[in-house]
Amino acid sequence: MKKTIKKRIKDAHLADRIKQGMKKRFFSFLFFVTFLFLLILIFLPQVEDSVQDLIISYGLIGVFLIAFFADMLMQPIGPDVPLFIGIGFGLNPLQVLGLVLLASYLATFLGYYLGLKFGKDGFRKIYGEKKYLILKHRYNKYSLIVPFAALTPVPYVPICWISGIFKMNKIKFFLYALVPRTIRLSLVALFALGVL
Repeated sequence: MKKTIKKRIKDAHLADRIKQGMKKRFFSFLFFVTFLFLLILIFLPQVEDSVQDLIISYGLIGVFLIAFFADMLMQPIGPDVPLFIGIGFGLNPLQVLGLVLLASYLATFLGYYLGLKFGKDGFRKIYGEKKYLILKHRYNKYSLIVPFAALTPVPYVPICWISGIFKMNKIKFFLYALVPRTIRLSLVALFALGVL
């Protein structure tokens, strides 16, 4: 009986250490993402110049890669920037729009599946099953945040991750994400053509 009690205490301490380690990794990741976001924000003119240089050098491939990473990583440059710059430099507007949409769709799928695959277990370990279920219910209840983020400057990347973490219905998520995203980027392309 004494051995069983000692084993349970040891297991509880191990579980606490694992939970603390998960929290430290989570907050380290959050700090890194915030630091990267602020760094890009501080050096935004230089970043935009680099984006422009990449598009001049690599054309449509540069547009695709920048749009993909812009929609995959949380930072202040969205896929609108390479779309606008690509059209501004005289690349075929339909090809630029098509590649930016494809890059955005791929980043959306990847963000959702990364949240689904890796985020839910980490979230459960850090906050517990009860809190996970409560927040999942609330998130799915207010799922209109997804089209709102896809249409507006509200950070879209974390919404994709969170949708995966809370296992939002895949069809609903992709409809809520991709249709408004297509509308937004198409309007940006029309604006770029109209301005130029």
